[in-house]
Amino acid sequence: MPNLFIAGVTGHRGSRLAEELIWGRHTVSGLVREGSENRLPQGCRPVPGNAWTAPRLVERLLAGDAYAQLAGVRRPRPAKAQQFREIDLKSCQESLAPPSPTTSNTLFM
Repeated sequence: MPNLFIAGVTGHRGSRLAEELIWGRHTVSGLVREGSENRLPQGCRPVPGNAWTAPRLVERLLAGDAYAQLAGVRRPRPAKAQQFREIDLKSCQESLAPPSPTTSNTLFM
């Protein structure tokens, strides 16, 4: 079974994705900020960090199976524009950075 790493696993979409994958007997690791560990779906392996460290963790954790970038601002709206740029945009940009030569077959979603 493939390994999967989800950034944003404690959010609405991330938790639903993790639950379905775990139910399908996949190995799921989830990025979790300090203090949010209790929000992890049951069966998900916690990986401490934040949206900016997630892409760098993928290489070490998965040896290249799959990575879902779902981290972002909760309930984005115009009043949260700055947060959106600092969190959603930056984490997506980090995710799109070129992989290291040691990474193989990583699927980014």
